[in-house]
Amino acid sequence: MLAGNLRERTPENSRLLPTDRGIMQTNPFSRFTGRSSFRFGPGASVPPMVRLLLGINIGVFILEWLAGWHPIPNFALIPGELWPYKLYTLVTYMFLHGGILHIGFNMFMLWMFGTAIEYAWGSQLFLRYYFVCGIGGGICQALVGLAFGGANIPIIGASAAIMGLLLAYGMMYPDQVVYLYGLIGIRMKYLVVGLVLLDLIGALGRGGSTVAHFAHLGGMLFGWVYLNLDTQLNGVVRKMRATFARRKMDQNGERVYRESGWSSPRRPGEASVDEILEKISEHGIESLTPREREILRDASRH
Repeated sequence: MLAGNLRERTPENSRLLPTDRGIMQTNPFSRFTGRSSFRFGPGASVPPMVRLLLGINIGVFILEWLAGWHPIPNFALIPGELWPYKLYTLVTYMFLHGGILHIGFNMFMLWMFGTAIEYAWGSQLFLRYYFVCGIGGGICQALVGLAFGGANIPIIGASAAIMGLLLAYGMMYPDQVVYLYGLIGIRMKYLVVGLVLLDLIGALGRGGSTVAHFAHLGGMLFGWVYLNLDTQLNGVVRKMRATFARRKMDQNGERVYRESGWSSPRRPGEASVDEILEKISEHGIESLTPREREILRDASRH
């Protein structure tokens, strides 16, 4: 459905999202911004976690379809068998696919959107987010299956995690244009809304569809909650780290002298609290200047 042609926009069109250190950052995938161009795919080499996920998924598919391996009984997510001995299937179901089109579409989406997200956030946060969305989508689909007579229907595919990636990419680059079938341009924010509506219609219609609509919706829901919780907790975590650093200074007998008349607000060009904490972790607390100690002490008291 989606073609790999992307038109890059300026940084002003990007949303703020967390990085792997819990810091907010604007359009970190900056190597592709600031110009308007068309290209197929993300336009970058495949980063390590996307490469690993691609390799595992494709490897499992080859074993399943070419070597005659039958993993569904033991590794697919079957709601009625999930508790208590097969909780591991909340992870393994993401690496099974039902055919060449199924895996082809998911891996294409992983490559095209996952590459940009991993470069933006770092490998650790990307992989954590991927599994949060995949496991969350599996939980939602399993609960629906248990409630509406689908306890014995196997659930397979990475679609829940992929939908979470599409949500994150849409939040990062809402005005970036992708092309349906290579012809119809649509902004990411409208594409994400459209996919949600299609899954809602499919989920409510039920019918005889084999698509796990609630897994898709659950993956996006868990991804949205995860990103927003990370944003809310960001300030709390920074304060805790600043307080810890301040106590460490006090334990070492170090004091910041206030006679100089320094004011607590950051001045233009000064380091932020996060940069100061990073400096401590790399070079030790002794490397701080008196002004940096003042900023850190004040941050821990607000």
